[in-house]
Amino acid sequence: MRRWGVLLDTDGVINEEAGYLSNPQALSLLPGAAQAIRRLNQAHVPVIVITNQAGVARGYFPEERVHEIHQALSRLLAAEGAHIDRYYYCHHHPTKGIGPYLPDCECRKPKPGMLFEAAEEFGLDLKRCYLIGDKALDIETGWRAGTRTILVLTGYGEEMWRNWSSPFKPDHVARNLEEAVEWILSGGNPELGSKGVEERGRWGDKGMGRGGDRVLRSKGAGEPGSRRAWEQGSGGDFSSAPLHPSTSAQRKKEDAGGGNYSGKVGSASGD
Repeated sequence: MRRWGVLLDTDGVINEEAGYLSNPQALSLLPGAAQAIRRLNQAHVPVIVITNQAGVARGYFPEERVHEIHQALSRLLAAEGAHIDRYYYCHHHPTKGIGPYLPDCECRKPKPGMLFEAAEEFGLDLKRCYLIGDKALDIETGWRAGTRTILVLTGYGEEMWRNWSSPFKPDHVARNLEEAVEWILSGGNPELGSKGVEERGRWGDKGMGRGGDRVLRSKGAGEPGSRRAWEQGSGGDFSSAPLHPSTSAQRKKEDAGGGNYSGKVGSASGD
């Protein structure tokens, strides 16, 4: 039986919104975010990051910087006893991308390609999963994939919700990630009943990787530069596992959605 998990955006959800963040030293966790993720870890719920990184496509910083930022984020979380199980990111932009980062891909939010990848890798039933974000783009991504969605009012969330005009709506609105996780674990998940996940024992820890054998893998999409990259989060020291891309015979595209998001409630600068 496929399991459920929690899929998270980063900027404005886990860490402070900083536009096109390019300096790992400037990374700052939002209050309560590490504690929220730790609760999910303790409940053996997969915690997976799904993020657009258009700064790479636009030439603002090299792709290696994304890895450095994710490493820095994992270290900050590890200091609080929390960890991310996997980072998935899209480094394309359909109109602003430079060279190999230009393709109209299937993974760039709000297209759900990265969610489908996560479901394949982790054995997830997306209908039972939660996607938590601070932008309408995140909610649309979950809506397209059939996941339950939670809008947090941190980052761009409060402005987004105040001016909401999209035809889809989140399943729940929370003040922050901590409140969103509390809602999920204490009754927001209809499958868990009134006791919530933490009183019902461990859920889905079988086969969940943490700091194990894979740090970064890329899957070929059939044309140069069109690949979906992901990182495994260890919450610890990445120095013993160098980051390097490899290829897979399985064809996967990347996603191009968010660039043409003008008809919805604005897209954030980091997208």
